Amino acid sequence: MLLLAVGFVYTNAQKVTDASLTNFEATSLSTQPKMFGVPLVADISIIPDAQHTFSMEADVFLPERGSKESDNSYLKRVNSYVKDRIEEIKTEAVFNFSEETDADVIVSPAFSLTTVSNQGLYLKMKVKVRGYPAKYTNFRNLKDSDEKLIELSKEIGSNNNNVITMSSTDLEQEYVIEDKAKKK
Repeated sequence: MLLLAVGFVYTNAQKVTDASLTNFEATSLSTQPKMFGVPLVADISIIPDAQHTFSMEADVFLPERGSKESDNSYLKRVNSYVKDRIEEIKTEAVFNFSEETDADVIVSPAFSLTTVSNQGLYLKMKVKVRGYPAKYTNFRNLKDSDEKLIELSKEIGSNNNNVITMSSTDLEQEYVIEDKAKKK
């Protein structure tokens, strides 16, 4: 359904006897349709018998030092570059892990990065990912019961100790939902 509302406002209406391109006003109406989409949700099914670890090596070529660059400036620039490159490596590892296991997502990934060699402007890193390969199943439109789960997940997410992360890139970090029924 497309709803288009048009309105005109006339102010200081006068008979135009002489018009020039330097003395006029124009109003444009947006012709872009307004759309409302129903969110799509899906279930996640852990792939049975899939491997739960993946390892790969990655090269990090450090930037060269500028001729007039101070030690502090160079180290700050290298640290920033390596930090960004580590995030790229972790993302690449999750992607490769997903490809190797034919998964749509890696549930609760945890990372271990080790520098294998350091030769001047070159680092070789080994990354190990632990997680649960899973597939999206049962795609459907959002239902009232799903909205309740979404609200519950927001409440759980506020307490960082009770969240299952999905494709997160936190180093050596794993979250588990606690069984609150067992605590009572």
